[in-house]
This record gives sequence, structure tokens and C-alpha cells, in this order.
Amino acid sequence: MDEKCRTRYLRAKPIALAALDLAEAERERYVAERCGDDEGLRNEVDWMLEAAEATVGTTLPRRAVAPDVVGTTINAAGSSGYRILRQLGEGGGGVVYLAERSLGTGTPDELRQQVAIKFLHTRAAPGCETQRRFVEERRILATLNHPNIAHLIDGGTTRDGRSFLALEYVQGERIDRWCEHKLLSLRERVGLFLKVCAAVHYAHQRLVIHRDLKPGNILVTDEGEPKLLDFGIARLLDQVGGVAATRTRTDMRTLTLAYASPEQLRGRPLGTGADVWSLGVLLYQLVCGVRPFGDDDEVSPVSLSQAIDTGKLLPPSRRLRQSGATPLRREVSADIDAIVMKA
Repeated sequence: MDEKCRTRYLRAKPIALAALDLAEAERERYVAERCGDDEGLRNEVDWMLEAAEATVGTTLPRRAVAPDVVGTTINAAGSSGYRILRQLGEGGGGVVYLAERSLGTGTPDELRQQVAIKFLHTRAAPGCETQRRFVEERRILATLNHPNIAHLIDGGTTRDGRSFLALEYVQGERIDRWCEHKLLSLRERVGLFLKVCAAVHYAHQRLVIHRDLKPGNILVTDEGEPKLLDFGIARLLDQVGGVAATRTRTDMRTLTLAYASPEQLRGRPLGTGADVWSLGVLLYQLVCGVRPFGDDDEVSPVSLSQAIDTGKLLPPSRRLRQSGATPLRREVSADIDAIVMKA
């Protein structure tokens, strides 16, 4: 690869990584803004996006659920019926809806339970890679039973062949916004963060890594309890050495650039250290109010990936002294600095 091609590849990769974390409706606009009039860069990004889509294992349309699914009832083979209320979100793994599950016998006053129901983007063929991963996700989630992890309620296949998971529906606010809106002290922020760490530790003890820890995947309930969401990209770990049993490498769909570890960016096999890195980024953000390598409006994806790769950053206390904009700066001890920098 000549230097020009190599440079273009290095510029295109973080753009593609960031684009794959967006909903399809936002992706085109994002790529167009980042590439501008550079046709060669745009072609490189488009090629990466197409390659990432191809790894799913099917060329069928991505969306598994029709746009008019809201208001309908999904009947699952050997399971309850789910009435779809509204869409909650969309990501690399699938589309998530708020749904209502009947717990009674069909009478008007029967008990109903709200759940978050997740469908694959595609109608995956039996035995394909996408289907295999979805079955693995269901199996992984079934092993996790912790008060700070959204638990699995149900899973299976609908009568028309679509795989789904029904998960605990968590009503809450992102952990970073919760801390800001509640004006939490540093001690309170660290206390909340420790509960997140306990949940991640619990998963690690069961040989599960999350691989996408970020504020959007950690909601705080009205009672002040954090809940970890979306273990859909987790992988079982081999008991020897803490490395993924199948030596699974990170593909473009399974990371959020700002919270990704260097080994994720390099496509190397992952261990629990990838989650520890992401927890370090999260703690830095909770302490300083900004991410260690800059926010989206401050740094380009290329610069962000380079900063993550080098690992050079200011300790939280120094970052706060420079900003001088928060009372937390007087509370940050050398211990907090050491923990963040070690992570």
C-alpha cells in the first residue's frame, strides 16, 4: 500500500466506525459532512461500510420489522404475544421497541408487563453468522442475574421467522446527564460509578465482556440505581488468560469510537481490559464533565482514534484546574487520578 492509499485508509476508518454507530437515517448525512468534496475518501468510507454490512452474513434488507409495526401484536412461537407501543432506538444489532406483554388469560383486567423488545435488522437464514450471534446473545443474557444489569425476560422466534429478545424495560436517564441534573458531588458520582463497576465485575466473573460501555448504555432509575443495558455484543471469555474463546476480533459494528480501547481500534482479540478502559473513560467523564480525548464537536474521528491509540491525556485533576469551571476540581485526589490513568 503506497503512502497516499495508507493515509486515505487511516482517515476513512474512524469515519466508517463512527458512521456504523449511527441510525441509517443519520449515517448518510454524517458521512457526507466528514468527507466533503473528497471523492477518494468518500469511496473508501463507502467501501468500508459495505464490507461491514457484508460481515452480517446476508444481503437481505437490514430492517427486520416493518415501519408500521407500532400498534401491532407480535406473536412468538411458544411464547407470549407482544403489543408494540413505540420505537426506543436502533443500533448495529437491531431495532428496539417498547412493547407490552400479557401476563394473564386474556381478560380486560389481566396483568401486563412493559418490556424492551429487540429484533434483528435482518430476517437471518438459519445457521448464518447473524443468527448465531443472536442466539449467543440470548444465551449470554440468560446467565446474568444482577440488580444493576437489565435482565432477560424472554427470547425466541416470531411465527414469521424473526428472532427477538424481550428485556427488562428500564426507565431512566443516562448516567452522565443524571449526575449533572442532580448536581451530584464527587463522592456521590464515585458511589454511583462503583455500582456500575460491581455489575461489570459480576459479568466478568461469568466470563462475559460488554465491549460497548458508555453513558448511553447505563441508565439511572428514579430510585438512583444504575442499570447496564445491551450485552448484545458481549462474548464469552475463555477461562485461560481472559481472552475471547473464539478469539473474536472487533468488527466495525461493535464499538463506539469515543469509548473504544486501543485493542478494539486495532482489531485485536479482546479481554476484560477493554471494559476496564471504557470504565476509565466513563469515570473521567463523570469527574470532569468531558471525555478524556475530547467531545464530538471538538475533535475529528481521525484525531480521536489517534489520541486513543497513543493514550496520552491529562489526569482529571489537571484537566479541571485548566478549565476552572467546576467545584469538583477542589475534590479530585491523587487516588482518583491514579485510578483513571491506570484504567
